[in-house]
Amino acid sequence: ARTHGPWSATVARHREINITGLAGIETTRAVNGTGNETVSQSRVTRNDSTRSYTIVGSSVITNVVMPVRSSDGGNGWPISGSITRTLTITLTSGPNAGKTETRTITLTFDGTSTPTASVNGQQFTIDCVNHTATRH
Repeated sequence: ARTHGPWSATVARHREINITGLAGIETTRAVNGTGNETVSQSRVTRNDSTRSYTIVGSSVITNVVMPVRSSDGGNGWPISGSITRTLTITLTSGPNAGKTETRTITLTFDGTSTPTASVNGQQFTIDCVNHTATRH
């Protein structure tokens, strides 16, 4: 739990990750795993009302393959695989209390700095160098 002035949050995250390719002279490593999280956040607004929400999420990392060294031809970006996160956001206080929305985000790697992403079916290109997303 963390509190800073009118803002407070609690975060609980758990991940189980398996990495292969750590022994020997492998040129790639593969990452697989699952996780879950619960985040609750609250803040007091200027007019002394409280706005709070809870996020419950899960994640799946599926065969994200990373080059071990750039000398092996890799550029540092994941070669393949995907990460999928499903998040359910529930507003627990404030003007929209009770409203719930679920988002499923899938990031698919292709060896470039511009992997594709899908948010509830809407396609994006992610620019990992400039930290931007472009909607298609």
